[in-house]
Amino acid sequence: MDSIVEALRIRNLETRLGLRWFQCATLDLELELAATEEQRAILARRRGEAIKGCVVLQLALEILKRQQESDSWDR
Repeated sequence: MDSIVEALRIRNLETRLGLRWFQCATLDLELELAATEEQRAILARRRGEAIKGCVVLQLALEILKRQQESDSWDR
């Protein structure tokens, strides 16, 4: 049962990470099309926060995968 829950958590993080990367790509496009410096500044800030979110999700995903691997070695 625990392995199923771990697999679901990993899948959830993978999905969230994919969505966050999509958000970053969308913000990149919006940044290219921004008409004013104010818009660029706002979009750049939002993109920076989205990238930070990607990094956090990626780290969490790596930790969960390592835990899953170590648990499988322990069994």
